[in-house]
Amino acid sequence: MDSNSLKNINLLTFSAPKIQEIKKDIAMMERALVYLKNGERLSSCYAYEVFYLIFTDLEVLQEAFKKAVLIETDPNILCTLQEYLSELEAYLTKAITLQNLFQPYLYCPALEGSNGS
Repeated sequence: MDSNSLKNINLLTFSAPKIQEIKKDIAMMERALVYLKNGERLSSCYAYEVFYLIFTDLEVLQEAFKKAVLIETDPNILCTLQEYLSELEAYLTKAITLQNLFQPYLYCPALEGSNGS
């Protein structure tokens, strides 16, 4: 096992809980969307901040995995890296779709007041 493989194993170890955190954040926003569809209001500032954090985490991890895939020589590690990268791409697509679904339900307190009315 070469040094790149060791680094990539570390990347996988670091990323596993981070991906679970991203998954939970997306699930939280999916639940929030249900509340919004039922008449609740949410500040666009808050929603944009949460999505910004999700997108930033996804983009950083994707970039690391894309680089790792290019240099990995061990077929087993390479396969795992590709699986993680595919999972990250699926979460990014899901987060983009979810963010778009939020748009009609958000309000800006600076423009509409603190309660969104």
